[in-house]
Amino acid sequence: MKSKIILMMFFSITIFLNSVFPQSDSLQIGDAEKFLELGGNLHGLAFDDAGFMYVCKNGKSIYKIAPDGTDSLFCTIDSTGHWEDTHSTYVWNFELGEDNHFYAAARNRILKISLDGEVTTLIKEQFTTTWGGVTGIELDNEGNIYVAYKNKIAMYSPSLEKTVLIESDSYEFISLEFDRDFKYLYSSGGKLEPWESKGKVYSFEVNPDGTLNDPVILFESSDGRPEYIIIDKMNNIYSSIYAGNRNQNNIVQISNDSSIAEFNIESITNNETMEFGREGFDEHSIYLTTWLGSIFKVYIGTEGVTVSVDDDHSYNEQIPTDTRLFQNYPNPFNPLTNIKYGLPSSSIVRISIYDALGKLVDVIKDEYVVSGEHTIEFDGSNLSSGVYYYQLTTDYSSNTKKFALVK
Repeated sequence: MKSKIILMMFFSITIFLNSVFPQSDSLQIGDAEKFLELGGNLHGLAFDDAGFMYVCKNGKSIYKIAPDGTDSLFCTIDSTGHWEDTHSTYVWNFELGEDNHFYAAARNRILKISLDGEVTTLIKEQFTTTWGGVTGIELDNEGNIYVAYKNKIAMYSPSLEKTVLIESDSYEFISLEFDRDFKYLYSSGGKLEPWESKGKVYSFEVNPDGTLNDPVILFESSDGRPEYIIIDKMNNIYSSIYAGNRNQNNIVQISNDSSIAEFNIESITNNETMEFGREGFDEHSIYLTTWLGSIFKVYIGTEGVTVSVDDDHSYNEQIPTDTRLFQNYPNPFNPLTNIKYGLPSSSIVRISIYDALGKLVDVIKDEYVVSGEHTIEFDGSNLSSGVYYYQLTTDYSSNTKKFALVK
């Protein structure tokens, strides 16, 4: 029973690490600020490779936004209806493909938009007779287009041949997002009818032919419906939570170690689509559009957004371009575990262990270390069961992760 309690604490604890441990700046995880007031109802957010942000206003006007917040009209979608009109063309979301074209989920159409702003209807189909239509869209590295609409996930081949991959009897799918290696497709949604303020985040393993295996439930919410999903460079999953009354202001993080944290963003309501900042913007923040016309950025810190994971969940054996602190293995552990880290250049390295209250309980390394990747073993024999934190401090950075000792 004691071990079960510790595991429950580990996999459900919500904590803002930056408020406990000193970081390189004064921001704390979850701190938000308004980036731009654009007005209207905002859906869809994407970046191009030249450092511009794109956001859709009222389902039909896409704006191009520079890092300094300067905005200009990029293109207009031919739409004559309101968002509740089931026959209108309303852009919910869009993604940049490897061919440098945006692909937009627009109710009963899939649009292709060039970087010059030229809009083409790629697919026109009666996806739904209700308000939603196609709400989620993703592209893989083979040119296939995946779409989510109501209770289905479908794939269009490069020749636009359609295959329905998933069809649920009771749940609808809202958004889609691939992991970095296109091995898993993630989706979110909730009960089809009647609408409920709760839902799930799913994981689908992708087969070589692009089809999907049966879903695995990663997260289930009883207070708010998971809607739009993004994934960072370490394959941590983030989902916005919609409470049904447009007062949503939470983001749930499902880490690649299966732990879950929920960030309550008090200064934001009605958040919709979101994406990580790109070069020129704040790359350590999530940018969110809102139903009320604002774009916010929410700081998430430097941890977990600069590391790539190999197929076997080990890490690249090479000199990293920035500081890396990896998740310990095994985790939970008793009493031994390995902590791996990477240095872009030689430095004095200090690895410290803290308890759940932020009290220093051990220093397992404090010496000069050359660049490259290194592993150190930690022995928790002298500690009691519980959640702890290990912190890597170098001459140029500080990174922290949590782990669980279960005896």
